[in-house]
Amino acid sequence: MASSPDRFERLDGGSDYMRGWESLGAMIAQGRSFSGHERNCAFLNTGSGDRRFADVSGALGLDHDDDGRAVIPADWDGDGDLDLWLANRTGPRLRFLRNDLREPGSGWLALKLRGVDCNRDAIGARVAVTVGGGRKVVRSLRAGDGFASQTPKTLHFGLGDAAGVEEVRVFWPGGDPEGEVFSGAGAGAVFSLMQGTGVAEPVPRRTNAVGGWSPSDPAAPAPTRSKRIVLGTPSVIPPLDYIDFAGRARPLAEIHGGKALLVILWSKDCSECMAELPALVEGGGALAQAGVRTIALSTDTIGGEGAASDVRAAEAALADMGWGSVAGLAPIRLVRALNIVHEHAVYPEGPLTLPAGFLLDGAGRVAVLYRGAVPVETLVRDASLALSRDPSVPVDDLALPFPGRDASAVFALDATSLANAYRAAGDIAGAREALRKGIAERSAGEDPRGVATLLWHLADLEESEGDYPAALAALDEAVRRWPQNPSLRLSLAAATAKSGAVAEADRLFDQLVARAPGEPGWLRQIGKVCTVIGRVEQAISVLESARQLAPDDPQLRFDLAIAYERADRAAQAVPHYRTLVGAGGAGALDAANNLAWLFATHPDDRLRDGAEAVRLALEVVEATGRQSASVLDTLAAAQAEAGDFGEALATAAEAAVLAMASGEPALASQIEARAKRYRSGQPHRAAFAE
Repeated sequence: MASSPDRFERLDGGSDYMRGWESLGAMIAQGRSFSGHERNCAFLNTGSGDRRFADVSGALGLDHDDDGRAVIPADWDGDGDLDLWLANRTGPRLRFLRNDLREPGSGWLALKLRGVDCNRDAIGARVAVTVGGGRKVVRSLRAGDGFASQTPKTLHFGLGDAAGVEEVRVFWPGGDPEGEVFSGAGAGAVFSLMQGTGVAEPVPRRTNAVGGWSPSDPAAPAPTRSKRIVLGTPSVIPPLDYIDFAGRARPLAEIHGGKALLVILWSKDCSECMAELPALVEGGGALAQAGVRTIALSTDTIGGEGAASDVRAAEAALADMGWGSVAGLAPIRLVRALNIVHEHAVYPEGPLTLPAGFLLDGAGRVAVLYRGAVPVETLVRDASLALSRDPSVPVDDLALPFPGRDASAVFALDATSLANAYRAAGDIAGAREALRKGIAERSAGEDPRGVATLLWHLADLEESEGDYPAALAALDEAVRRWPQNPSLRLSLAAATAKSGAVAEADRLFDQLVARAPGEPGWLRQIGKVCTVIGRVEQAISVLESARQLAPDDPQLRFDLAIAYERADRAAQAVPHYRTLVGAGGAGALDAANNLAWLFATHPDDRLRDGAEAVRLALEVVEATGRQSASVLDTLAAAQAEAGDFGEALATAAEAAVLAMASGEPALASQIEARAKRYRSGQPHRAAFAE
């Protein structure tokens, strides 16, 4: 997890910080715990000279299977010993653990400090309490010393079996280095120490009414499929059509009319659906009065089998229950679009279950969603919330008791985020519509860079679909809007090359190189792109020019080695890889892995060296802790080249398992294909010119 940024602002989705949040979000979405069900631990200082601690978690009853966050020690019941408050991320959110372990006769002392010449709360003060035999107990006052918690400022001293308090000395922040001695403090009481007075004043002991509390055994709530989720920021969805019972596509917008619209997805085979819809019919008057329109869309025809009979059955079922509102069929695009909103709102992630309800506000955005049946009175209340508030004000601002700032400025679901969500779900049309809508909205204002960025995303989408004319048109417009951005021009040149317009691509790349005569970093980017799109000779030329400007740049040398490999000039790549491996530092492991692969698999007998390949690969495997499938794949190829096919098969099997566990099925399949060659006594040969 990367450190928090220095400034609170909109963050680049490619930053380490945002990638860290995405990883954590994915983990939570899968229902996993930060703690991994590791039980809480408590350790007892045994007091031995070697500072040993004993695990007393179970003996003290502290070994909860909680996703713990904070531990706050405080004498909550006023009996002289420290009780504990525990806070957790998940339920139970709060635990109170009363301490009844103090033995009779064990002494204690509590002190409240007040600064006069230093800060009022005396933060930073150190207090030394001397008890019988000259033993000292020292405490420091801090402004909180735990995660997501604030410990009390009262300093608590456990005195054990000491007969009494001999001295209390306070070292105030910035005060006399000899400290200030206070008289009048004794065991078994709370005292106030004001700087400069030298006298401890007794404080009435505050007790909390916990005597009537009884130990509890928190039980998990009864499982339920029903959920109501109010979105902090209403989610924009593209214009969607439904299918009426006559088979015609109709826009949702025609029944919306600026009012709240409840879209219900249902099936005649869903018993909960067949109970909810009549309840909505019965409460139709209250819904109409609250400004709520409803539409019931059957999902029974999505599979395509028995569509005609399912249409008639759905229509008949609604007629039997007296459904008088709009109804029809849910096409797959509508379901996918709404499911994207559902997946972003419901943790842990799970399939969209029926009945599913989506309450759209007056602007046509999803404001509330429901899993399972929803009472009419809830709909009426939610409709009032969705329609009455300013659409630009997040619902959090209405719910919180005080003003403040939240993460919506960083994590807002803008057009780019929404398009990425649709794209991940396979709804290319939805992604395209979201981007075009965002472009239209930003074009109305003075935000040429914002428009150019959205056009850039649109071009990437069109290129991924193979529509190069549309991609080039979007990039042309993006460059016109933001001509100073060299990365946009580079994307335009790359897309032009991929489209087959060789002469135009040459012209654009030549312009880019001419614009960066003394910038090795920018030349490197041009060379990398040329390598990726197959213009390897041009890549070598550009990267060699960059290396003349920055001969010690290891990343430039690495990119140049890759370009030489792609150009089927591996012999010229070898010295660059050797230099990187010998220098160590950033990129050395990648260079060693690439060099080992080249020595193990190159078709040219003069370049292969099985023993050297094994040596290099073993070093990389050890450095990566055998946790990289691709590195283990390299070692297997090297072992096969060295003639040790038994070891090669064992390593390949380990690599394939790790690739599958890491979510890399394509790599696992390639490793298994290579293992077949090892099994027949043949090493792997790579095609480096590809």
